[in-house]
Amino acid sequence: MSLFKRTRRDDAAVEGRIRAAIVELASMLPIEAGGVELVEFEGETGVAVLRFEGDCPDCELSVSMLREGIEAHLRMHVPEIRAIRAV
Repeated sequence: MSLFKRTRRDDAAVEGRIRAAIVELASMLPIEAGGVELVEFEGETGVAVLRFEGDCPDCELSVSMLREGIEAHLRMHVPEIRAIRAV
């Protein structure tokens, strides 16, 4: 058992940092008519649940490469993220 218990307030702070990292990332994303949205952060497991919308008809990035790049960016800025799950 951990000495420090995560609270909803802690999770809300992490969610705010995730949203800020997504905003920073938005200008770099080659996605048209969409983007990335945080659905929720599951603090106990460290999973960020994201919704990906739009497409990239003119870019050469595969969906998996784009997702991996987004995950790397978010994990670099928010170390509490252990994994990303798309919905």
